[in-house]
Amino acid sequence: MIRYYLLLTLLSLCLGFSCPSIVNAAFVTNSTGGNPYSIARSIYKKDIKRAFALIEDEIRLAKKAKEYFKLAEGHTLLARFNEFINEVESAEANLEEALRNLKLEKPCKDCHREIHAEISLVKAYINIRSQNNEAAADLFKKAQSSDKILIKYPAMEGQADAVLALGNSNEARKLYETLILKYQDSYDYETQSRLASKKATLLANSGNIDEAVDTYADAFASKSNSAANGNSDKYMKEANKAIISNSRKNDLDVVEVSKKTIGSLESKKLPETKILKEKINLTELLIEEKKFSEAEKMIEDLLVSKHLDETDMNKVYDLKSKVSANKKDYKEAYEDLNRKKASPTFKKKEDIYKNIDIVRNQSKFEIELKDIDLKEKDTQINKIKGFFLFAIIGGLMLLTLAALIFSFTLWRNIKAKNKANQKLELKSLRTQMNPHFIFNSMNSINNFISKNDERAANKFIADFSKLIRKIMDFSQKEFISIEEEIELLDIYLRLEQSRFRDKFEYSFEKDPSLKDIQIDIPPMLIQPFLENAIWHGLRYKEEKGFLQLKINKSSKGICVEIRDNGIGRKKSLDLKTKNQKQYKSTGMTNIKKRIDLINELYKLDYKYSVTDAEPNKSGDIGTIVKLHLEGTAKIAKV
Repeated sequence: MIRYYLLLTLLSLCLGFSCPSIVNAAFVTNSTGGNPYSIARSIYKKDIKRAFALIEDEIRLAKKAKEYFKLAEGHTLLARFNEFINEVESAEANLEEALRNLKLEKPCKDCHREIHAEISLVKAYINIRSQNNEAAADLFKKAQSSDKILIKYPAMEGQADAVLALGNSNEARKLYETLILKYQDSYDYETQSRLASKKATLLANSGNIDEAVDTYADAFASKSNSAANGNSDKYMKEANKAIISNSRKNDLDVVEVSKKTIGSLESKKLPETKILKEKINLTELLIEEKKFSEAEKMIEDLLVSKHLDETDMNKVYDLKSKVSANKKDYKEAYEDLNRKKASPTFKKKEDIYKNIDIVRNQSKFEIELKDIDLKEKDTQINKIKGFFLFAIIGGLMLLTLAALIFSFTLWRNIKAKNKANQKLELKSLRTQMNPHFIFNSMNSINNFISKNDERAANKFIADFSKLIRKIMDFSQKEFISIEEEIELLDIYLRLEQSRFRDKFEYSFEKDPSLKDIQIDIPPMLIQPFLENAIWHGLRYKEEKGFLQLKINKSSKGICVEIRDNGIGRKKSLDLKTKNQKQYKSTGMTNIKKRIDLINELYKLDYKYSVTDAEPNKSGDIGTIVKLHLEGTAKIAKV
């Protein structure tokens, strides 16, 4: 065992650790394995630059070896370090990279649990920064599933901070006390001091001043054992401030409370050098309470001490000048101020420069990671360039061919997908029925029934259901024969004729030369034109109108002509403006879109034109619609 600690000491010295850090390293090694990741976790709050360097080296090695789990853990730690220096965006980017690498790794329940626990820890810290304490508390609780104390214990401390912010001081106190017990046998004095300071602040804010003073003394004692200049000073100052302010709230003598604090420190047999700062705080309180005589005596005792550092000495002379000014000895006050020495402490600036340097190095490191794969390929090419040039060229040709094949396959799949989407859209357009027509058909049936015209109602219902059935059947087909289309149109026209009695007659004419030829066309393609002729041309005609449908053979297909002697387009538009603002023909809205889709899908050349039948006539000029179905899908001899 002695040999083991000697070796560990030598290793720690090589890494540049201080003596307390050596013992802490032993604590970390026994708990987490002592690998570079664990070392980085243990030192990042004291030596962030060194922690970054350790992890970056590990990520470089893992990247080359394609060890995805190590990459995930490495990027999680980078996220943790980035969050610590308030580089939240970099932290979130590294968390995403960690999760991406984790997905590439084979499932490992315990391994993945540890990574996810640390990811939850970092996310919790980020939520704490944005003051989302409720979410942070939940994430800290998830992070405690880790077996690593450098994840589990910080998660417990974070949860205590979060629940305290949410107002649950009892739960926070239990967590702080649990952690204090867990750290009491370790040599992590910095953490001991921080936890005790937080507990002291909590107690002071709860009104437990005596207990807060004792706990603050414990924090001070732990801090005095620490050789590192950590961040526990911040929490100790907060605790001291909370004790003084809450003492005032409770009408306690703050001077006596401060003296009691010093007494607690002295009872723990701390060296004088460690108690001086608290005596300076007491002196400041005496001046605030206008107890200048007692403050002057304290200052005299402090100035004879040989343990005051430069910063404390300046503070004492500053306080002495205030006492001299109170005595109206302004010359002495001026001299006291002149006795202060310039103490150029650039710690904050140094921290800023250090963080800037870290961020700069991080940017370089991210670029380096992106270049690793390219450099590896370049190295391999340089090694085999003289011997395998032909193989490389052949491989490049194969890659090119594969890329071409992939591109062609991708293009074909995209084309097939587009075609499928177009067919689906075309089918959707085919299945649409004019709701106005259906609604009016129902009204017509109701009208027949109300007039006790049972025969007409039965005939109308029979034709209407037959039409609906045929529309449903044909909507599943891309093309139907012209005879089937005519049959469907005949039923439709009979229904419209029944609804608009004495309004129009109709006829079908088919070119005799088409008798022995099979013609297939898209279903319900002609119906919207007939609907337009009836609703906008014949419906408003004063005398009985006439509707004619002709189907003739053309050079490249067939031509469908629909002629009516209705009121004409212009007059219909005027009437519609006044009476039909609420009506919109679904068929005419989608017919152009249908024809465009049919032409694109089946490489056809469908088009239509609408003209006035007798433009020079003074009365009802009528309308002619010509539907040219050229290159139609099927025109074959039977």
